[in-house]
Amino acid sequence: MVILFHFGTLDYFFGETDDRFFKNHASVIFFSGLKVSTVEPRLQAIHGAFPDINTVSAYGDKQIDALMGDPDLIRNRAKITAVVRNARSFQVIISWHGSFRAYLLSFNEGFSKGVGSPEEVSDDLDRLARLQQSIS
Repeated sequence: MVILFHFGTLDYFFGETDDRFFKNHASVIFFSGLKVSTVEPRLQAIHGAFPDINTVSAYGDKQIDALMGDPDLIRNRAKITAVVRNARSFQVIISWHGSFRAYLLSFNEGFSKGVGSPEEVSDDLDRLARLQQSIS
C-alpha cells in the first residue's frame, strides 16, 4: 500500500489498460524492499526494459541475462524474473477475465457499480496516507 500512497492517485494503481497495470506492477516489484530514492531514478529504465505484457512474457534466460548486465537497471535477478513470470500470469488472467481490471473488480462487484468515484476513493487514500505519515 505504501507504493500506492506514494504515487498518490487511484489512477496510478487502477490503470486504464492492461499494459499500464503491468507497468505499475513491475514498479511495485522494484520498489519492494528498496528505498524510493534508489528506485525512482531508474523507473524510466525499468519501464523500458519491461515495455508490455506480451513482450515481457516472451523473455527467456537470454533476455534476463541481458537485463542483469544493464547498468541502468536494478540488477536483481529475483525481481527481474518475478516481472517476467508475472507477465505470463497477466496473460492467463486476461484470457480468463477479458482484462486485468475486470479481474480485480471481480473481487468487489460493488466497486464497479459505483460504491465510490475514483476521485472519492483517491481522496480517501490521500487522507489515509497523511494519517500513515503522521504515525510514522
